[in-house]
Amino acid sequence: MDAEPALIATGLREAGCAGARRLTVALSGGPDSVALLDLAQRALELPDVSAREVAAIHVNHGLQPESDAWAAFCEELCRERGIALTVVPVTVVATGSVEANARDARYRAFADALESGGVLLLAHHFDDQVETWLFRTLRGDARRTMPPHRPLGGGTLVRPLLGVSRQQLLDHLCLHKLDHVVDPSNADTSYSRNFLREAVLPLLRQHDSGFEAKVAAAMRSDTERDELLAALAELDRTPLETDAGVLRLARLAAIPAPRARNVLRHWLSERGFRQPTTRALDAAIAAVATGRRVDIRVADTRLVAYQGLLHAIPRDLAPFEASGRRWQGESELLLGSGRLVAARVSGGIDARSLHLAPIGEGQRLRVHRDGPRRLVRDLMREAGIPPWERERIPLLFDGERLIGVPGFRDSSPVVGASSRVAEGQTGWEFRWWPST
Repeated sequence: MDAEPALIATGLREAGCAGARRLTVALSGGPDSVALLDLAQRALELPDVSAREVAAIHVNHGLQPESDAWAAFCEELCRERGIALTVVPVTVVATGSVEANARDARYRAFADALESGGVLLLAHHFDDQVETWLFRTLRGDARRTMPPHRPLGGGTLVRPLLGVSRQQLLDHLCLHKLDHVVDPSNADTSYSRNFLREAVLPLLRQHDSGFEAKVAAAMRSDTERDELLAALAELDRTPLETDAGVLRLARLAAIPAPRARNVLRHWLSERGFRQPTTRALDAAIAAVATGRRVDIRVADTRLVAYQGLLHAIPRDLAPFEASGRRWQGESELLLGSGRLVAARVSGGIDARSLHLAPIGEGQRLRVHRDGPRRLVRDLMREAGIPPWERERIPLLFDGERLIGVPGFRDSSPVVGASSRVAEGQTGWEFRWWPST
């Protein structure tokens, strides 16, 4: 039985993305993603799909000798179909689980590439869901199924094929004569998921012809449970969360540990982070409850306490790397770690052109004409810039002279006394909005 393009429309509607104007497909070149790409293009013709174009993103992990050939295949496939393709090379950390590290690198690339309000389609299907459920059950995870949709970066990740079998997608490829690549690592049973797929699941299906129906029933029960836990998390989180989306430590410490774990799971999930283990969450909650310093690595996340609030930040935040970039009167500059916004205000900096550079050691700035030259790191702390953001915010230079630090989000900028315009005159004010 063939898969239908209407699945795309249903997935978008259920994710609240029916009005999306562009659909981006995560394209590996394998059979599942090629089938999804074809279905997404066909879905553009449906009356209940608002999108008018399909794009694709291919993440090149560089883990296989064929990696570049797969990227070339995706480029040719998209060229033939008139689809814009973005190829993103990533570096996969060699220590620990290669599977998990590759997944983290892939999803970071997806999140970085997804525009605000954008939709990313992934080709996970029913067989993948069964594998995931069994894998997570054996690992003791609290959440055992992949959600049909969730936030990612500035947009939404949607899995419209979770009700479709692998065989249905293969039938679609055969019916429409669609070519694809084969990743030989999928047959390598030294990887846990591959071992389940190739060795364990065939035995379970052979032993019990109703195995998949029973798993489907269990997954439906898990979904109901997850919906109830999500509702409870929302009730508990409301008095904990600030308008900035961070959690009040004192209030988090006051609720029972199981409910605190539940709040943290849903809070992290809504921010697009990978689900942590119960053990990792328990460590975070214990640190919060005892008042110890909180800076804990949880999956792809750092949980950091700062000024009585709990922040979730990506585990590997990139520093500001656009040294040498210039500002020449633009109202906004997009840089790797965020965006610099400039506006004319009463007061501010007297400048027509500035160059940007990261913070260095021992840098000082005089902010009052009769005051001392103070360490920039101290000024950043007093301005409320969190420690993990201080390496990511660009400093403002006029030639070799440091003249200021942009305001962090809504906080006031730090400006050198000699760089301010005269009273009553108009100058430039700079603010920094981090990308994460």
